[in-house]
Amino acid sequence: MSYTSICSAQDWFYVHRVDGKPVVYPLAAFGVSSLSGRVIGLVVDNSLGMGTEKMPALISVPPAMDGRYKHRGELTDAELSAAGIFR
Repeated sequence: MSYTSICSAQDWFYVHRVDGKPVVYPLAAFGVSSLSGRVIGLVVDNSLGMGTEKMPALISVPPAMDGRYKHRGELTDAELSAAGIFR
């Protein structure tokens, strides 16, 4: 996928639930999809590459996940904890 523009997403997260517990992904950036024109949250994936040459890459939040974007100030205590952030 390609993007027409990308901007930093400091203090933004994508939150969804698995078995009632929050799963929180820190966003690295927001991108505007060149295909749909929609704004998509981008996260870092460290698993791409060949052999021992793993290179971090930005990938979109999987569209099948039923979650939402939240700013750090909107996260509940449980979501903060899941993200490894403590008040």
